[in-house]
Amino acid sequence: MPIIIKAMGLASYGIFIQLTTNLSMIHPFCTLALGEGFRRYSSKYEKDQIEELSEDYWSVIIPSIFTSFIGAMLIFLLAPFICETLFQEVSSDVLLACRISSLMVIERVLWEQMNNYLMARKQFKQNTYLTLAYKFVPYLGLVAGFIFWHSMAWGIGLFLLFESIFVLALFFKLLKELPIQSINWDTLKKFFSYSWTLTINQFEGGILAKVDRYFISILMGPAALGGYNIVYSVVSFLDDLSIPFRRYYSSYLPKMWDNGKEQKALYQIRTGLRYYFIISWIMLIAIVLVLPQLLELLLSDRAPHIENFNWLVLVTGCGIVAEGARRLYGQIISLRNLNHYRIMFNLIAVVVNLILNYFLIPIWGLVGAGFATFVSYWIILVLNARMFSIEAGSKFYIQIFLAASAGIPALLVTQSYPAPNIYYAVGYSILFVMLFLLAAFSLRLTTMKELKQFLGR
Repeated sequence: MPIIIKAMGLASYGIFIQLTTNLSMIHPFCTLALGEGFRRYSSKYEKDQIEELSEDYWSVIIPSIFTSFIGAMLIFLLAPFICETLFQEVSSDVLLACRISSLMVIERVLWEQMNNYLMARKQFKQNTYLTLAYKFVPYLGLVAGFIFWHSMAWGIGLFLLFESIFVLALFFKLLKELPIQSINWDTLKKFFSYSWTLTINQFEGGILAKVDRYFISILMGPAALGGYNIVYSVVSFLDDLSIPFRRYYSSYLPKMWDNGKEQKALYQIRTGLRYYFIISWIMLIAIVLVLPQLLELLLSDRAPHIENFNWLVLVTGCGIVAEGARRLYGQIISLRNLNHYRIMFNLIAVVVNLILNYFLIPIWGLVGAGFATFVSYWIILVLNARMFSIEAGSKFYIQIFLAASAGIPALLVTQSYPAPNIYYAVGYSILFVMLFLLAAFSLRLTTMKELKQFLGR
C-alpha cells in the first residue's frame, strides 16, 4: 500500500477505490450466490464423481457468464454519470478508466465461482496461494500505469490484465478436470432456491461495507476517501482472520450437521468464535498503537492527516471485529437454511448505517463513518446472538467483553502520551498485548492446555 499511495497520491487512490466499490455493489446480482449453493450441496460428491461435479459446476458458470456481461454493460453505460456524480469531473482519462473497469465485473464473477468449486472440493492450499496472488499481483500493474504513463486508465487496464491472467489460468485448468456440460435446470433451480436470499444478503452487506465511500466521496472528496480507505483496508485484516475458520466450517460443518452431529457442529462454532475474538482483539490493540507512526514512516508527506486518527482506527476496527464474528456466528443460519433472517438483520443495519453516515460525516468527518460502521456491524452480531443460540451461555460473552476492555488503557495512554516514534509505538503495543493475554487467561477465556490442542488440530 505505501508504494501505491506514493505512486498515485491520495486523490487518485480514492478514485480507484470508488471504481472498485462500484463493481462490488453489483457483484451479488451477477453471481446470484450460485457458488454458495454449489458449496452447500456439491461438497458431498467424491473425487471420482466427475460427471455430477461437472454438471453442477457448469450449471453455475454458464449463467454467471451471462449475468456478468449484463453487469459489465451497466457500468460501461453509466460511466459518465458515475464520474460526474462521484468525482465531480468527466476527464477523458477517468472516464476511460471507469469504462475499462466494467470488464472487471466479468472476470471477478468467474473468479469467485471457480474458487467456490475449489473450496467445495477442499483444495484449501491451492485456493490460498491463488487468492493471495490474485489479490496482490494486479497492484503491480496499477502502480506501473501511474509510474510510466501517469494515467488512471493505464493503471486500471494493467490491473485488469493481471487479474484476467489468473482467471484464465484457473478457468482452463478446471476445464481439463470438468468437461463442459449443458445447464441442468433442476440443479440450477435447487442452487438458486438456496442462494437467492444470500444474493440479497450480500447486496445489503455491500451497502453496509461500501456506502460510507459514497458519502465520503461526495461530501469530502476523493482524497479524504483515499485516507479513509487506508485505515479501513488495514483494519479489514481483522475480518480476514476469520477466513481459516470459515473455510473449515463451509467444508465440514454441512456434512456434520446433516449427519445429525449438531452438538459437535455448535461446539466447533463456539471454539472458533472464542479464538477469533482473542486473536482479533490482540491485533486491534497493536494496530491502534502502531498504525499512525507506521504511516508517517512509510508515506512521509503522503501520509493522510486525519483528525482523531486513533479513534477512527479503534471504532472502525471494533466494527470489523464484529463483522468477522458475525460471519462465524452466522454459520448456524446457513446450516439451518434460514438465510432469510440474514436479509432482515442486514436491512435493519443498513437503515441505521445510512442514517448515521448522513448525519455524522458532516459533523465528525471520517470518524463519523467509522462510528456508523461500528454500530451497524454490532447490531447484526447482537441480533444473531439473540435469535440463534450456539449454547455458549452468558458467561462466555461476559468473559469476551471483559477481556476486550483490556484494550481501553491502550487508547487512553496513546491519547495522553502519544508515541514520539515507531519504536515507542511498538513498545506500547507489546505492553498492552501482554496485558490482554493476561486478562484472557485470568478470565479463563482460554487455557494453555486448550490452546495447545487448538493449535495442534
